[in-house]
Amino acid sequence: MEGTLVNLIIQVIAGAIGGTAAGSALKDLSMGKAGDAISGAVGGGVGGAVVMAIIGAIRNAMANR
Repeated sequence: MEGTLVNLIIQVIAGAIGGTAAGSALKDLSMGKAGDAISGAVGGGVGGAVVMAIIGAIRNAMANR
């Protein structure tokens, strides 16, 4: 459980940093610093959860061959 929570926190922080960087690079699409950080954090958390679920499904499929 602890590893999962740590991974989620890292994904959210990385997403917030990425969202802020993307907002800075794409001035006409920016939602402001806070909006960019929040949308990046949500995207990082959700995207990371989806990728981890896909990886888990692939591992299970390969183990049951």
